This record gives sequence, structure tokens and C-alpha cells, in this order.
Amino acid sequence: MKIVIIEDEKFLAEELAFSLKSIDSDIEIITFLSSVEEALIYFDQLRDLDLFFCDIQLTDGLSFEIFKNRVINTPVIFCTAYDEYTLEAFNTNGVDYILKPFSQESLKKSLEKYHWLKKSLVKENINDTAENQSQNVIIVKFRNLILPINLKEIALAYIEHEVVYIHTFKNQTYVVDKTLEELFTILGKEFFRINRQFLLNRQSVSLITKAEHRKLDIILNTAFDRKITVSKNRVKDFVVWMES
Repeated sequence: MKIVIIEDEKFLAEELAFSLKSIDSDIEIITFLSSVEEALIYFDQLRDLDLFFCDIQLTDGLSFEIFKNRVINTPVIFCTAYDEYTLEAFNTNGVDYILKPFSQESLKKSLEKYHWLKKSLVKENINDTAENQSQNVIIVKFRNLILPINLKEIALAYIEHEVVYIHTFKNQTYVVDKTLEELFTILGKEFFRINRQFLLNRQSVSLITKAEHRKLDIILNTAFDRKITVSKNRVKDFVVWMES
């Protein structure tokens, strides 16, 4: 399990890491972050993580600002000396809330709660996937019409100003009443999550060019006026997907 610890007191961060690994030796502490600013920079790129342990009051503000300013779906266990932020914690990816000083037992219970929630969500996703296996179309609204769009007609999906769109090979763009994560489940393996903003159909890729800082620029075979770039930490997975 991959964990990031966000804590501005180095000793407490190291103590937390030691306690977590003593509970579960398979836990991997990916990094320590000590401020809101540092976390925002870190999460500018997609990260393959399972869980955060996060202090609420950091030196430059409340850690809730991290999750308000970045699309982060990873669950969080908040660790704090104050109980006044309970409600906001659970409205911000929070799966549990531990008061400092935390004990080995409280950490263990929080990890057990995380695993239980994860298991429950996996079960729900399996059921949802089974229901979606026969889904060949998606319903979109266009003016006063409700239209069925065949999934094979979708070249890409993207989010802009918190609105999700699909763009077809016929250069038509529609608003979709789904999240990008829900679309990814429906569209399946023919689509790749380029970054937080784009899902791309394999058949829409016309040309791939190298860009600065080991990134890749994607040229599509459909008219689309936004630049699509694969970040360097997604390049390997993107190439494997294209070759599969």
C-alpha cells in the first residue's frame, strides 16, 4: 500500500511512518510533505497512491486547501490535535479522523476502516461493471434533444470548468451528465486517462511527437482545438497501452 504523509513536524511524520510500517510491513511511504504549497506542487502530476495521512493545520494553512485546489480522489485519514474540523474532514476525501497523540491501536483501526471501505467499493464497482458490459451507447443532451451516442463514435472525453464533455469522430461535442471517472469505467480499455483532464480513444491518435521534459504531444485524427500532452510520468503506461 502506497502512502503519502502530509505533516509539518518532522518528528511526528517519522513517528507516524514507523508506526504504520510496524502495523503493516507492506506499507510503502512514498514521500513526506510539510505544507499546503509543497503538496499542491506535488499533486500537479497524477500520482499512483492508495492513502494519505494528513495533518490539518500546516504552517501555511489548512490542508483542506490541497483538496479544494486539486482533483485528488485518493482517500485521506486526517491526524490532528483538534476536533473542530470533523465535518469538513469527512467532506474532503476523509475516511477517518484521528486525534493526536495517536496510538498504535487508533492507527490500526483507521487502516482496518480504510480496507473495509475499499473492499466495499470494489464490490460495488464489480457490480457496476457487470451492468455496463452490455452498454453500447451513452445518452447526451443537446439543446432540447436527448441523443444516444454509440461509444465507438467517441474520440475523447474531457473536463473543463467542472463540466464533462465528449467529442466524437464527427467533430461533435456534447455535455455528459457523468464524471470523468464514471466515463472511464463505461468506455473501457480502448480509452486511456492521459491526465486529470482527458480520456483518449486509441483510434483517435494520428501522430505522437516528443515534447520538452520527456513529455509526448498527441495529434488527433479529429478536429480538436486543445493541446493534449502526456506527462512524463504517464509516458511509459501510455506507450504500453498503445501497443496492447
